[in-house]
Amino acid sequence: MSNNTNDSDVRECISVNGVVIDLGDVSHNLRSQYHSVSRRLGMHAEAQDELKEIGERILAEVFPKMAMKAAVRSKVSGDHAVASRLMGFKKKV
Repeated sequence: MSNNTNDSDVRECISVNGVVIDLGDVSHNLRSQYHSVSRRLGMHAEAQDELKEIGERILAEVFPKMAMKAAVRSKVSGDHAVASRLMGFKKKV
């Protein structure tokens, strides 16, 4: 029996501080570090701290890209518009 799921249809996502990040948008180096540490998570207590640190670095890497996408979609410029869009608030007129 064959599986109809194509690997290109599968996305691996993580949540960092409540922000869902597609690992496909993360650099190869950080993605491989994340996978390496996540495999050790059950074996070492220190791996949890290391995984949190890598998550923060991933968030720092992809957050500017996410902000630009939100700004383009909102059709409104300015820092407040970008922040509001990322937090899910609608601008009141």
